[in-house]
Amino acid sequence: MAEAQDAQTVLATFDEALDPASAETVTNYVLDAGVGSPTGATLQGDGTSVRLTLAAPLTGPASYTLTVTGVADAAGNPSGSQSAAFFFGEGATPAPFDLVVNEVLYDEPSADNPGEFVELFNRSDQTFDLRSFTLNDNTGPDEPITTAPVFVGPGEYAVIVEDAALFAAVFPGVPFVEQPAWSALNNSGDAVVLTYEDTVVDSLFYTPDWGGEDASLERKDPEAPSVASNFATTADLRGGTPGALNSRFEPDVAGPTLVAALASADGRRILVTLDEPAQPASVIPSAFSVGGGPAIATAVYAPGAVTVLLGVADGQALPVGTSTVTATGLTDLVGNTTASTSAEVTRQEDTTPPLITRAAPQSATVVRVQFSEPVTAETATPLGTYALAAEGATLGVAAVAIVDTDEASGQTGTPGVLSVDLTLDAPLPDRVLTTLTATGVQDLAGNVAGPLTARLFFGTADTPEAGQIAITEVMHDPASGSDGEYLELLNTTTDRLFDLRSVTLGDAARATGFKIERTVIEAEGLCPD
Repeated sequence: MAEAQDAQTVLATFDEALDPASAETVTNYVLDAGVGSPTGATLQGDGTSVRLTLAAPLTGPASYTLTVTGVADAAGNPSGSQSAAFFFGEGATPAPFDLVVNEVLYDEPSADNPGEFVELFNRSDQTFDLRSFTLNDNTGPDEPITTAPVFVGPGEYAVIVEDAALFAAVFPGVPFVEQPAWSALNNSGDAVVLTYEDTVVDSLFYTPDWGGEDASLERKDPEAPSVASNFATTADLRGGTPGALNSRFEPDVAGPTLVAALASADGRRILVTLDEPAQPASVIPSAFSVGGGPAIATAVYAPGAVTVLLGVADGQALPVGTSTVTATGLTDLVGNTTASTSAEVTRQEDTTPPLITRAAPQSATVVRVQFSEPVTAETATPLGTYALAAEGATLGVAAVAIVDTDEASGQTGTPGVLSVDLTLDAPLPDRVLTTLTATGVQDLAGNVAGPLTARLFFGTADTPEAGQIAITEVMHDPASGSDGEYLELLNTTTDRLFDLRSVTLGDAARATGFKIERTVIEAEGLCPD
C-alpha cells in the first residue's frame, strides 16, 4: 500500500522484508501526474516500509498512483511491476448516503471468530477521510473509526473490524481498519450508525429475521435504502465478502409488488404488504382498487414501511369471500415503477363477539370503557348495559357518553363505537378493586357478547419494594418476529396493589427504562397474587 504522509513524503509498505539495496533505489519508484521518481528512498526500521522523498510536492485533493518495479525481498526475489493508489488532501464532506453500510458481520460463525466487522461502500464521486467519521450501535458515545488518515475513494470499500488479528486470519490480504473502541453488535438485533460531524450518513436497525446467522449480512443494492428487503445472508463460503463485491449483489430494477393482503373482520379495512418500501407520493387511494368490490377511500402509509392500510368508502365493505386487490403506479425508493400488481384478499365472516380491552377511572365518578372492535351505539350506550360492584356494594351508572368512534365502520353511515365514558351515581371506593360487567354488547356484524367483565382500581397505589414485582415469563424470540415479544409480571404480595404506570422497563443496553403507559394486567394495576 502507499500513503501520503505529507506533500513531499510518501510511505510505501510491502508484505515482507525487503532487500535494502533495491528498496533504496529511487528509479524503482515512479509516481503519476508528472511527479516522477523520488529524490530519496529510505528503508524503515521495520524492513517492510520505504519512505519516499519527492522532488515536487503533491497537490490535492487528488488521487495518485505509485508504480514499483524491481524491488526485491530479503531473499533476493525481485518484484514485477505493481501499483498502489493513494489520496492526498482533505476528505470531502459527505451528503447522506454517500457512504453506506454495505455488509455487517454481527453473528460470527464460531465464538468470537473472525470478530465482528462492518463494510462501508462509497457510492459517490468524492473521496472521504474516515478520521472524520464515527461508527457505533446507537448507544453510548460516538466512536471515531480511526485517528490515522484513511481515504475511501469513489467505488471503494472500507472494512472496519473489531479485532485485527482475528479478521486477518480469516480474510488474509483484505485491507481493514481496526476501530479503537468497538461497539459490540447484538445477535438479537441492534443498530449500525455511521455519522460525520454529528450528522447521520447511513444507518440500519437490523433484527435476526433480516438474515446474518453465522455469516455476514450483505446489502443487495447500494442504491437502495437500509431496510430488511435490501439485505440478505452472504452466499460466500467464507462467511462474508469484506472489501469486495457482495455475493448477494442484486441491483433493484423492479418496482414494488403486492405479496399479501389481509381484510378486517368488518370488511372496512385491507392491510396490503409490499415486497419493498415505496415512495409515499405513489401510495395514494387512487392507486388501489378491489375487483368487483368497494372503492378505496384512504391509504395510510408510513415512509419506509412495507405495509399499507386501505380504508373503503363510507357505507361500503369488502364482500365475504375472496377478492382481488390491485395496485397501479407504485414506485420504490430507487425509482422503479410497477405498472400493475395484484394480490388476493379473503374476508372471513365475522363470528367473534367484542371484548372489553380496558376499563380505567378518569376520575372518582367517571370510568372509560374501551372495546376490542367497533360496537353498535344501541348496545353500548344504554345505562342497563353496565353494572359495577365493589366488595359487595353496587354502583349505579347515571349516564353513558360516546368518547371515540371508528369513522370507517358502520355500513349504514353510523360509525361504530370504540369507547364510552360511564358517569357513576356515586364515587368509586378508594383503593378497592371494582368489577365492571357489560351485558348484551353487539359488534357491527351482529355478534353479541356474553357478560363481559373488567377490573379497575381507583386511588393511590402502593410503592413496590424489591422483589414484590417479579418477571415470571419472557418471550424473547417469537416466531412472528420482534413484534411478538412480551414479559409477564407477577405481584408476589398478598395485600398490595401496584400501578404499572409508575414502573419502568428496559434492558441492559439502555441507560434508562421506558415507562409502562398501559397494561393489560388487571386494568390500571398489578393486583396481589
